[in-house]
Amino acid sequence: MPGPLAGIRVVDMGHAGVGPYAGSIMGQLGAEVIKVEPPWGDIIQQSGSAGKQGMSTFYIALNVNKRGIILDLRAAADREIFYKIIERSDVYMDNWRDGAADRLGIGYDDLARVNPRLVYVNSSGFGARGPLRAMGSYDGYGELFSGITSFTGAPGTRGEKARGGVRIDTQTTLCLVEMILAALWYRQRTGRGQKVQGSQMESALQLASVRAIETLNFGGQPRPLGSGHPHLVPSRAFRASDAYVAVTAHNEQEWRNFCVVLGRPDLIFDPRFADNARRAEHREALEAILEPLFGARAAAEWVDAFQARRVPAGPFLTHAEQLEDPHIMETGLLARVASHWGEMVVPPFPVRFSQTPTQIVPGPRPGQDTVAVLAEYGYGPEQARPWVGPAERLASAGDRRGA
Repeated sequence: MPGPLAGIRVVDMGHAGVGPYAGSIMGQLGAEVIKVEPPWGDIIQQSGSAGKQGMSTFYIALNVNKRGIILDLRAAADREIFYKIIERSDVYMDNWRDGAADRLGIGYDDLARVNPRLVYVNSSGFGARGPLRAMGSYDGYGELFSGITSFTGAPGTRGEKARGGVRIDTQTTLCLVEMILAALWYRQRTGRGQKVQGSQMESALQLASVRAIETLNFGGQPRPLGSGHPHLVPSRAFRASDAYVAVTAHNEQEWRNFCVVLGRPDLIFDPRFADNARRAEHREALEAILEPLFGARAAAEWVDAFQARRVPAGPFLTHAEQLEDPHIMETGLLARVASHWGEMVVPPFPVRFSQTPTQIVPGPRPGQDTVAVLAEYGYGPEQARPWVGPAERLASAGDRRGA
């Protein structure tokens, strides 16, 4: 049974993380996604230290559910092929820096002349306005720009980045998919395509919006609290006898149950901790009482005891432990997928449709589908360009346009 976006054709010009990830989500939702790469390939092919048979695991995971073709858009003949594909497509998307597509002759005005119904979506690093619009960006810079690093980290520090966590890239990816879907719905109602622009920095600020709204409207600056919550107390990680456990009391019922599980029901009646506002006021005193109590039991025991009393609690899972977690595996939050480079474990799109189920299928080798796709548009195999790999990518670094 086809997915909910069956019948939608997406031309994926994304590179690095955000664009390819958005394309894979569209593919998992049922769209036909054609990933277009230059002969030297997507920069993410050699990204990171982990790889399978010389190919980056990022590239393998972020290009599931796609067809892959090679085109050199600096060449007029390849641009003509590209225009033919655009004529019969619904969405063009990239995550290039502002103006890069125009220089290649595939900007919005160029492609709208070919297909006025095209949804043209760009998500750059810093957006289409402002002094930084020509700059590229990566996940870590988005964290700095967003303000998130001003209140993360251990108490008393200046904050820290989520090293390697790519939460800004993931947020930007989801915003990019939302942009596409909203524009497709507008086209459904009006018949008109349009250009839609977002950026990593705008997405990063949106991710930090809760703390930003507080600070910008009420003053002050959230301070680093480690794993602690700025307003809810208790809500943090505590060291059990063998590992850390995270637990939160969102309301007074959970607070009372929390105290019972810890064997300290007397804390319920302590006037310093009578409600959340007073617990926040006396945070240090309360945590000094709580911390030694957690050392009496193992983390798993605490999790079971708190969950039995409906108090939110959980262990700090490693990725390896996720593969052994019965809830994660039974609900399909991770999937094992075959690839040309060996089996991969990837998180599929986390949504279930009753009538249009999604699926995850292996992505292509670079340019795997070039001959087949070109044949669908009336071109012969002699017009297909091969993938020439990382050496050519390095030699051609000065000719590429980044996000």
